[in-house]
Amino acid sequence: ALMRQLRRRPELAPARFDFRVRLRVGGDGRLEILGLSGVKPADLESDLLQTLRGLSRIDTPPPAGVPNQITLQLNQA
Repeated sequence: ALMRQLRRRPELAPARFDFRVRLRVGGDGRLEILGLSGVKPADLESDLLQTLRGLSRIDTPPPAGVPNQITLQLNQA
């Protein structure tokens, strides 16, 4: 869901990037982006954050017992 959201934005679809995203997922699939770190190239950080914050929920909520705060590494080469 996160990569699909990024690829929908025309200026990010062809971009190369690598970063970590901290997020919280509610039991109902509600998604909250807490922040980014290690963004390369750094000039994409604002666009990446704005785009990800446009995603308010995921299609399938996580299974019970999964921590609600998660850090993911995302990259596109």
